[in-house]
Amino acid sequence: MVNGTMNQTATTTIDIIMLRENQHNKTQQQPRPSHGAAAATRGNNSDQQQQHQMGEVQLQVCYDYKAAILYVTVIRARGLYTVRDDGETRPDPFVKVYLLPGRSVENQRRTRYFTQTSSPDWNQTMVYPSLQELSKRHLEVTAWNYHTDKDKPNEFLGEVVLDLSDKNVIDEEPRWYQLQELDREDMSAQLPGGFGFL
Repeated sequence: MVNGTMNQTATTTIDIIMLRENQHNKTQQQPRPSHGAAAATRGNNSDQQQQHQMGEVQLQVCYDYKAAILYVTVIRARGLYTVRDDGETRPDPFVKVYLLPGRSVENQRRTRYFTQTSSPDWNQTMVYPSLQELSKRHLEVTAWNYHTDKDKPNEFLGEVVLDLSDKNVIDEEPRWYQLQELDREDMSAQLPGGFGFL
């Protein structure tokens, strides 16, 4: 009976370890939620896996109420991915930031680009002065793979759209945001004021 009890205990311990590993793996596979407008999730598992492969971007957003200035710091990204002709999967990434609505040149900012990296560290701050009202404003952050060949357009790597009326977005805390392939018509319909997408 002693041997039977030991075998039963060993089996139970192994079962518990395997159960914990399965739970840990499921937790690791869950996509991280974004803040603001990009928090919308899709029900399709393949879509969620595609979003996970698009990578993440870390941003720090701060609004100076007295001076009416918005500061957007693009800190870094991770997990960016592309497929080159030579089989290389690391892009030459850069980020564009638009203050929406409106897609004018004065509303656009961009980072420098890095060569062949999936995890660039930009730590660049964009400044939007004389910004009195945030309630109907959104921030569109898009990641791109830079093409040195002028005949090729830059490759879209993913985007996130943040609602600036959300106090959690503009509280100066660095946050990771999941890059997504967003349906622009869908987002324009959901968010007040539209985006003025071209």
